[in-house]
Amino acid sequence: MDSAEPWQLELDVGPAPERGGCSSSRILRELSALHGGELNCAGLARRLGLSRRGLLSRIEELERQGALRLLHPLGPPADRRMLRNPVVYLREAGAAGAGLVLPPELRYRSEMIEHLLARERARCPTTRSGYCATRAAAHPALVFFTPRANIGFEFPYVDHPGRRCWSGLNKGVRDGALDFGFVVYPGKRAFFGAGGIVAVPDGQLLAEYCSWLNAAEEAVPELARRRWAGKLHALVQDCDGATGLCRNTGAGWSRPCTQ
Repeated sequence: MDSAEPWQLELDVGPAPERGGCSSSRILRELSALHGGELNCAGLARRLGLSRRGLLSRIEELERQGALRLLHPLGPPADRRMLRNPVVYLREAGAAGAGLVLPPELRYRSEMIEHLLARERARCPTTRSGYCATRAAAHPALVFFTPRANIGFEFPYVDHPGRRCWSGLNKGVRDGALDFGFVVYPGKRAFFGAGGIVAVPDGQLLAEYCSWLNAAEEAVPELARRRWAGKLHALVQDCDGATGLCRNTGAGWSRPCTQ
């Protein structure tokens, strides 16, 4: 990150109060406890001594500066069970600026979300991104509503993902909220999970992102007939076992656990 970034200069001066009477580093430390969870602005504003509107303004500013990411709920607007609060992810630059070290599994999920958001913006600018907002099941970490399909993603930081790694995706597919799901993990083998779900190594997905997403969109009509489409099946069969991206212990990553 360039040292001239304004938010980093603010955080480097320490805990001195800034605009609104609360430092950016303190806001980021509070948000780190919510990493990957819903953002309750009212409760957080009370703890920080800010107004709800003032806190939202500070959070939006930090997001523009690259310190964090907010994912907003996507789902049927008439569904009263729909979650309304955004989910917050602290980005690596924001964590470093506040002097925080994220657990490997949370850092992995946050980095994968950023990789996929950037690739999907280039592939299909009209895609809506967020998280699946229904309370009916544990929501996937990331959802893309493309013009052709609703696709969910989970990012288990494990060597061998099992069924519980895609329970939220499976529930979303069965309920019709999602058409397809990817379980992205730092492993070496692609394989089919439950109906409409594929586990794929992170390096393989990022290297051939457009091929995987296009094949998933094309597979949706075939999945309705309980068949795997040819292109997607070929990609899974041809997966060359690329090693995972985020297993460099020299950069602070620990080896994924086996689940």
